[in-house]
Amino acid sequence: MKMRCLTLVALSLVLSNCNPPEEPEISDPASDRWGPVNYQINALYENDSTAYYVQLQTDDRLHYAVEPTPEAELPFRFYASTFEHYREIIISSPYPIRPNWFQIASSECLDPGNTATGIEFTVTTAREKDYLLIARLDSTYWKCLQTTDQPIYFAFQILETYPVLPTPFYLRGFYDQQQELIHLKAQSDTAGIWHPTYDYQVFQEPGPKDFSMRISQHPQLGTEQSLLRIGSSMQLVPHSVWIGLAGECLEQADWEVHRNRLNDRFLLDVVIPDCYLDCLQEVADGFEFEVEFFQYIP
Repeated sequence: MKMRCLTLVALSLVLSNCNPPEEPEISDPASDRWGPVNYQINALYENDSTAYYVQLQTDDRLHYAVEPTPEAELPFRFYASTFEHYREIIISSPYPIRPNWFQIASSECLDPGNTATGIEFTVTTAREKDYLLIARLDSTYWKCLQTTDQPIYFAFQILETYPVLPTPFYLRGFYDQQQELIHLKAQSDTAGIWHPTYDYQVFQEPGPKDFSMRISQHPQLGTEQSLLRIGSSMQLVPHSVWIGLAGECLEQADWEVHRNRLNDRFLLDVVIPDCYLDCLQEVADGFEFEVEFFQYIP
């Protein structure tokens, strides 16, 4: 009886080995990358035209597409003219873009576009009506992409498949001119979203942080003017800048604002008369300020 059981077990094992293995499920690798956490937009740039592997539905939602769709039929814009003259990729989108992620490649260019050699940095920011992605490329890699006759493929990721309007945020604080410290009536959560607070919650020294301020004597300015440089990871609104103290030093209040960008930092350069800063410092060791920017709130 025991021998018979062993024979049956051995026979069953042989028969199981003879059964053909189950065929693995075959899935489209490109569509697999479409969600659910990060929805990837794959794009093709060829012959001075851009197309994206997505479809736009009647409800403004995006769906993956096997065949590319011309840029004119979609709400994305690749600034090709900028790419021709500068080593930057700039893309605008009404769909919030995932920060710090971007890829670009061409078969003739050695770097695959996902290392520090090909891309120096990527930054995203919210504007009044849409979102912007800016990727700075390595010079050698950019020249290769410029001169290649092969198609250029790039990809970025969005956080939602439907358009989301950015939300305005008014950042208020106090700048101590003596200690060069920023006190903010705001705080950001772990997701990087800013929230207003009733009291001053945090302070920052001048530097490359989410928000920085520094007063300096610029060589191109007169001896009676100072430059207040506001640096931010957010794209600030120039006409929203307010500097001063309520009801103080109003006769000297006058400034002009210039917007610029330095690498991955957005800048507002505010030219202020020295007499106005001196007056404010005599009253309260500094001044209050307010500036507006936009942010994506999920």
